[in-house]
Amino acid sequence: MGVIARIGVVAIMTISAASPAAAADLCFARASRLAHVEPDILLAMSFVESRWHPDRVNSSNANGTEDVCLMQVNSIHHDRLAAIGVTRDRLLGNWCICLLAGAQVLGEMMDAVGGDVWTAVAAYNAGPNNIAGGRRYATKVRQVVEAVRTVRRRLAGPPTPQSPSLPAEAIAGDAQLDALAAQLRGAEEPPHAP
Repeated sequence: MGVIARIGVVAIMTISAASPAAAADLCFARASRLAHVEPDILLAMSFVESRWHPDRVNSSNANGTEDVCLMQVNSIHHDRLAAIGVTRDRLLGNWCICLLAGAQVLGEMMDAVGGDVWTAVAAYNAGPNNIAGGRRYATKVRQVVEAVRTVRRRLAGPPTPQSPSLPAEAIAGDAQLDALAAQLRGAEEPPHAP
C-alpha cells in the first residue's frame, strides 16, 4: 500500500472513530462521484429504499428477485457484482459498499436514459424500460431531497467562517473502497478528490 493510500486509511479510521457522520459524508461523496449525482439524491434514495436500514431485505418482489441493504440493490445485479468481489453478504455487511453498488446502478440508469437525473431515479426503481412505473418513486425521492435541504437550511443558521478542509487523501478514502469504486466504474484511473 502506498503512502497516500496509508494516509487515506488512517484519515478515514480517525474520522470514523471521531465522527461517524464525517465517515458517512465521505462515503456519500465517493458514491455521488460514481453516479454523477448530488449526495443528497443518494441520501434520499437510501431513505426511500430502506429508511436507512443497512440490513434491510425485501424478498417479496413479484418477479421473484430480492432487494438488499441500504440501497435495496436488486438480486439481478448480484452475479455482476460478485465478479468483482461484492457478494450479497458484503452488501448487507458494509453499508458503504452497498451505497457504492447502488450508485453504480444509478449511474448505469443515467446512461440508459440519456442523463436525466429524475428519469434515472425512476429507472433505478422500475428499470429503464418502465420509466412510468418508477415515476412515483422518483417523486418520493425528490420530496425527501427537498426535506433534507430544508432541514439543512434551518439548522445552518447564519453563515460561519469556512472550517479547514480535509486533505485530498482523506476525501479519497481508503484503498479498498476506492478500488471497489474504480471496479464498479470499470475504470483503471485512480480516485480523485471532489
